[in-house]
Order: sequence, then C-alpha cells, then structure tokens
Amino acid sequence: SQVRSQLSVLQSVLEKLQSRKLSSLDRRQSHLPTCEVGASCLVKKGPRFGRLCDCPRPSTCNFFFLRCL
Repeated sequence: SQVRSQLSVLQSVLEKLQSRKLSSLDRRQSHLPTCEVGASCLVKKGPRFGRLCDCPRPSTCNFFFLRCL
C-alpha cells in the first residue's frame, strides 16, 4: 500500500520533469531564426560562442569561420 503510493508519486514527478524538458527544448528551437548558407551563425566573445541562428539542414555552423557551410 505504502510502496504503491510512493510509486505513483514518483511516476507523477517523472511525468512533470519530462514535460518540462520537452517544453524547454521546444522554446530553444523556436527561438532561433534560420540563416542562409554563408551567413554568420556564431559570435565569439572570449572563450564562449553565442548562436545567432540555426543553419539549414544540409549545412552546419563552422566554428572556425563562424558561418554556415
């Protein structure tokens, strides 16, 4: 009886954590606009990189040139 109630509480906590993780992932993906190939996609400030936009599917953001290639 006590074990079942603890399991149900753990299950509800797990479901809440999974829904939060998905919603934060959705927010991050929808926040950045899509840039064109050859456009700058990163900014470097000291040792850190900041993303400006997401590159289209076949291309990736190059960390040396800071552009979509």
